[in-house]
Amino acid sequence: MTAKRKLSALFYAVGEVKGVELNTQWETLQFLKKAGFKTSVNAFKAEKEEDVLDYVGKWQEKRESLEYEIDGIVVKVNSFDKQKI
Repeated sequence: MTAKRKLSALFYAVGEVKGVELNTQWETLQFLKKAGFKTSVNAFKAEKEEDVLDYVGKWQEKRESLEYEIDGIVVKVNSFDKQKI
């Protein structure tokens, strides 16, 4: 039954990885890509708050034309230390 559903997954995080130190979300995405995991081709690293707002606005306009449903956009703080705060 599951095989018939054509499921797909995008990865954005890891659990424990021995021998690799990942300090940021962006480093983690690059690591996952190199390791062969599927990540979002739309991932974007913003430098300023305005860049984030522009990006979210762009996707708000496009969301109805996507091939799949989304319930919004995930914005992640790049620094893991700051994510904990």
